[in-house]
Amino acid sequence: MIGLQLNPPIFCVTPKGDGMARIVFDYGPDMNPVFLVELNESREWLCFDMIDMRGSANAMWNLDHPEPPESRA
Repeated sequence: MIGLQLNPPIFCVTPKGDGMARIVFDYGPDMNPVFLVELNESREWLCFDMIDMRGSANAMWNLDHPEPPESRA
């Protein structure tokens, strides 16, 4: 397992709302990376599989805010 602090954090969209991915854990080739995300509204820290996340909006690149992914849980 490898853990990496993201500096700067990555703005993202999760099934629980928008947040900032701060740490990524890579467990190897048999599992998707897992991101530790601080949610904006609730300030909770939750782990999300990479499949359950989307990149956030970016005005510079004219990217609209994505629809939140559906929760697989």
